[in-house]
Amino acid sequence: MVEIDQDTQLFISSVRSFSPYDFSDYSEKSLKRRLAKVQSDNKMNIHSLISEMRNNEKFLEKIVKDITVNTTELFRDPQIWHMLKYRVLPKFKHQSQINIWHAGCSTGQEVYSMLMLLKELDLYDKTKIYATDF
Repeated sequence: MVEIDQDTQLFISSVRSFSPYDFSDYSEKSLKRRLAKVQSDNKMNIHSLISEMRNNEKFLEKIVKDITVNTTELFRDPQIWHMLKYRVLPKFKHQSQINIWHAGCSTGQEVYSMLMLLKELDLYDKTKIYATDF
């Protein structure tokens, strides 16, 4: 197991202690890079950044937004959609109800892609989709 550097670990544990956000499963490399950019943009070291986030909820929300990535587009990762269309979803044809949860769906293009695919496969009317993000 790779050990996370002290500043990154301090950031993760601090944010988790005073907010509902948990970055512990984020890619360390990605989190470190984004955290460095946030510190640079705000001209703060890790301790002043954490202190400001603890005392200023709007600042905390801004930092969370700056660190999280909203990557989305219709039918992103075409190979996955092809597999879903031809190998996975047909197996649900005889189900009376299908429940799908899209976690981390950003602005929703992947969910909309799924809805189009379900409509095309005549599965739309028996499907409930739940879409969540930070």
